[in-house]
Amino acid sequence: MRTRDVEMAVQHGAAYVGAIMAGGPRNLSLRDAVATLAPATGRAKRVAVLRIGRTEEMADIARQFDVIQLHGDATPEDVSALRPLYEGEIWTVVQSTGAELPSFISELYAVSDAVVFDKKNDSGLGGTGERLDWKGLAASLRGTRNGRTILAGGLTPSIVGEAIELLHPDVVDVSSGVENAPGIKNHDLLREFAHAVRNSGAKS
Repeated sequence: MRTRDVEMAVQHGAAYVGAIMAGGPRNLSLRDAVATLAPATGRAKRVAVLRIGRTEEMADIARQFDVIQLHGDATPEDVSALRPLYEGEIWTVVQSTGAELPSFISELYAVSDAVVFDKKNDSGLGGTGERLDWKGLAASLRGTRNGRTILAGGLTPSIVGEAIELLHPDVVDVSSGVENAPGIKNHDLLREFAHAVRNSGAKS
């Protein structure tokens, strides 16, 4: 994401904007991530997407953002270890086919400010554009969902409304679905996505 993409997203009502520092084609250095998200300061919450590593190092990075999104099969113990060192929100990513969830999902909800569901893939990162099995996920979460839920995984302007209707997430997380290329947002698609989300009643 570029600074002008952040500005456009905020203008269209995004509650959160994120920078990836966990590897992959969208990866930014800490310095570039802070600069890129600067236009959102005081207008939307700035999210740092990190891969699980040493707790102290993650906390040092996290303090420069409002939210951290943890990739890399984080456990409830990982989140609990980080909590005393960081006052912002901690979102934990669960990569799933949709029908299968980790056995500790209830504990993960209990210690995280939100749980993010993304499509399982070999890289361990999201942003692939691969769609989750929404119906399978809805069935898997029945009776275990006890906190804020964020939906990612292949969302686009044309299908986000259907996903929201099925799963009623608190937040939807989009990346490749509004891009021309990794890290290069299409502003027309951003606008269409924001319109679709507003019509469904969810946050973006």
